[in-house]
Amino acid sequence: MSGMTITESLFDTCPLPGCRRITGDPREPCEDCKAAFGDMLRAPDPDLPRLAPDEFRAMVAERDKAVQVAYAAQLAVEPVPPPAPVAAEWTEGQCWVCERKRRCRPDPTWRNLPICRSCGREDLA
Repeated sequence: MSGMTITESLFDTCPLPGCRRITGDPREPCEDCKAAFGDMLRAPDPDLPRLAPDEFRAMVAERDKAVQVAYAAQLAVEPVPPPAPVAAEWTEGQCWVCERKRRCRPDPTWRNLPICRSCGREDLA
């Protein structure tokens, strides 16, 4: 048994993109998808020949290859780091809460309007 590689799953999964639930026929959606999408799912055209399960699996695998490449590309992108927080500078101003002229800093929770120490939270200072 050494050197043996298993590439196929024991069970077929739902053919709808994003669903990994087990289904008895790879050409049919799972029961949860049937219940969720109901009338939005079209029945196969009876005039067209029905693909064999192996042919259908190959067609779905080819369809999903482009999505897997796009997911891999998204994961490879480095996330942009958040901007460094700006140190609050205390200046003379009119507090937007108590409307008194005091030493104020920009209030990051409300459009950076000036807020004094007694009205603002100290942990933001």
